[in-house]
Amino acid sequence: MTRARARRDRGCVAPGIPARSLGALASALAAALAGCGSRPGPGLDGAPAPRPAEVEHASVTRAVFRMEPLGVVPFAGPMLPVSSPSGEYLAVPQGAPVPWPLVLAEPGAQPDQRSRLRVYSLRPLAVTELPWSASLPKPLVLGRNADDEGFLVEAPQPDGARWIGKVAWADGTLTWLVQGTRVNTHAVLAPGRRLVCTQRPVDDFHTDIVVHTLDTPGAPPTRITPPDGAVAFAAWLEGDRIAAVLVTASGLDLVGFSLGPDDLGAVQLRRTIAPAGVSPGLAYQVLAAHQPPLVTDTESTETAIFDPAARAMTSALDPKATVLDAGTIAAARTRTYPGNGWLVTSRAGLHFRPSEAIAAGRPDRIKISDVAFLPRLTSRPGLVVLLGPSAGSTIPSVQILMLDTTGSPPSPVQEPRTGQDL
Repeated sequence: MTRARARRDRGCVAPGIPARSLGALASALAAALAGCGSRPGPGLDGAPAPRPAEVEHASVTRAVFRMEPLGVVPFAGPMLPVSSPSGEYLAVPQGAPVPWPLVLAEPGAQPDQRSRLRVYSLRPLAVTELPWSASLPKPLVLGRNADDEGFLVEAPQPDGARWIGKVAWADGTLTWLVQGTRVNTHAVLAPGRRLVCTQRPVDDFHTDIVVHTLDTPGAPPTRITPPDGAVAFAAWLEGDRIAAVLVTASGLDLVGFSLGPDDLGAVQLRRTIAPAGVSPGLAYQVLAAHQPPLVTDTESTETAIFDPAARAMTSALDPKATVLDAGTIAAARTRTYPGNGWLVTSRAGLHFRPSEAIAAGRPDRIKISDVAFLPRLTSRPGLVVLLGPSAGSTIPSVQILMLDTTGSPPSPVQEPRTGQDL
């Protein structure tokens, strides 16, 4: 473990995030991953990479983290790599970027046959491509999340339909979870062996939210039809509610629907996050860095979305739409050391922000790195997969690290100090 002195350099930062251009946030994330300068990242020489743990305006004056570089792999995007809840595997889009019409599941969208998926095993100081990875069928579109059995994929069909499957981490076996003649897309696995996706006819944009129970194949799914002719872009489970991003006549809305047996589909929360005239591309931006709750979560877990109006990450189903930090492009909720709060990524790097400080409007933060690493939570307490820029690569690539926050908490002190005192 290392306790590094604070230092300031600009590092590799994501570009500005225009609120309306198609895929702008995704492009910023991809740029952050692929690298944008010549400054080297953490060395891959077998030693944990020292990173500054800078504490600003907080009640602790030091924090101990360990960032272990695992390796560098090619990356194409635009969707982010998907890790297993255990943090032992990673699925990465490679080759040519998936065309935007295919990402958005638009009618008539055609795949790029150069796009492919590769899957890696993550081990201390090593990233190894799994031997079955190169034999995955084409075209497959990487899904939004995974469980410890496998990761989600989507397969466009010749008739315009779209199927949802799961690829086993162990051997690459592809199991179809949702088939048929409709467009099934933007799926996420959820606690309780459930799968949430959106579904529409091939020739219609009227979209339902569908919840499948995977342990009872053949059972009719739970279906919610958004009100007022809204189109559901994507949905996920958050606690005992369905959270969904809807494209409506008045703009882009974030909606929380009840899953209760007595009020199924009742709207419990609704807020507009962009005005009328938006495109599905903006809806994708909202969820570009979103990490759905882990399927292993046993308690309600907050997630964060990108709010175009705030130009920052906000807690998704928070009625107050609390801004986690100005200019943030990714965020992940954590309750382990150094405390109850959020890991947030911005141009300034990766920080920990205590929840109580955010709620009180205080600027307390612990600076973990000056590089815009994107955090991916795992089910192992205190361990977080980090995706970051790889300087010096001849092709777009992503660097993979493991952040270990399981060090002993620091002793409390009487007077708060800034990182300059470290």
